[in-house]
Amino acid sequence: MTTPRCWCASAAHGQYVYAIGGCDGWKDGARTPLTSCERLDTFLVKWEEIWSMKQPRVGCSSVLHYDRIYVIGGCEQFLDPVGNNNHLEAMHVVEFLELSSGYWDRVGSLKARRYGFSIAVHENTLYSFGGCDGTKAVGTMEVLELRSSPQTLINNENMPTDRYRCGAVNYGQYIFICGGFNGEEVLQTVERLDTVTREWESMPSMHVPRSGCAAIVHGTYLYVLGGEPQAMTPSDLRAAASIERLNLATLSEWEDFGYIDHMQYGCCVVAHGNYIYILGGHNTHKPVNTVQRLDVSSPTNLNATGKWESVTNMLALRNGCAAVAHDKYIYVIGGFDGTHELATVERMDTTDQTWERVGSMCSPRFGSVACFAEPFIYVVGSETSGLSPQTIERIHVGMMRKVRCALQC
Repeated sequence: MTTPRCWCASAAHGQYVYAIGGCDGWKDGARTPLTSCERLDTFLVKWEEIWSMKQPRVGCSSVLHYDRIYVIGGCEQFLDPVGNNNHLEAMHVVEFLELSSGYWDRVGSLKARRYGFSIAVHENTLYSFGGCDGTKAVGTMEVLELRSSPQTLINNENMPTDRYRCGAVNYGQYIFICGGFNGEEVLQTVERLDTVTREWESMPSMHVPRSGCAAIVHGTYLYVLGGEPQAMTPSDLRAAASIERLNLATLSEWEDFGYIDHMQYGCCVVAHGNYIYILGGHNTHKPVNTVQRLDVSSPTNLNATGKWESVTNMLALRNGCAAVAHDKYIYVIGGFDGTHELATVERMDTTDQTWERVGSMCSPRFGSVACFAEPFIYVVGSETSGLSPQTIERIHVGMMRKVRCALQC
């Protein structure tokens, strides 16, 4: 094995034999309890480390049930049995390893309970902006260091403006915050944070007030799409369906860039290659699984028609989902299908526009936000009842597996 271990648990599945937990050799009169797991490929006769448990376990038991290995009981510590700790407190906790879909892990929480916040990542630091605490918009920023273990909240600072359901995106050392709602009115103001100096400055305001808008960067342009207007008049709804962009090299004025082809809310937006993708959402009648993309490689403005194209629909209907682009894939996470809040994850291969399901989160999440920080996808927050809104999960993209058909039900 890659790690010396005794009093570990074991299981066999397919071509693999798994060794789980236990404790290693003596050190200073004690043995070190382990969270690590490894598996032997019986075809290649080769061991590899895999997903660790959430807490160390010595003398635990394990059982295989379908595509899950359940680990039960054990102790969190193990000292010399002739020493001073002969009475170890047994654990009653059970956890399982999902073999076919990868393993999600809870990695901590934000300090404040809130929803409707936005996140961005800069140099392996996750920034959370604004939100609503259930009664009012808040104007605080939380900063989480992703490289530490466990992940550490390193700061909690004020923002210039209270806002939630705003757009957030990073460019260079800056993070731009666009639009949102301050509890009284929909905002068109834009601010940016210098992640080095932690100073804020105002940027040119957008043409249209937008709450729940999407913000992405492609090349040297910041694009803002869609959102909800201040009023629900036809003209305001039409304006909110527009796209505008800001040249980040000049920071002069926003320019109009056409309209979203099909108006919908609760969708997610990502940039990949020369395209902006809009995925899922709600068409005012029901959740949808549609996907559209816009070629933004042209330097000129777009008119209102003829530039959007439909691509392959997602496997599930998803409103209020989150999305991340990495490598050749677009990952879509959670949401609401009209009946149930979803924990499932699917991804599209942008080379052939095919979708596959690649696992599930620990909990269903609706209205969460997601980001990629090498090598993990992080999913933050939720408006799901019964789930603490500041919880964070992550998955290593290299460990995601296609889910077999039997598990897609």
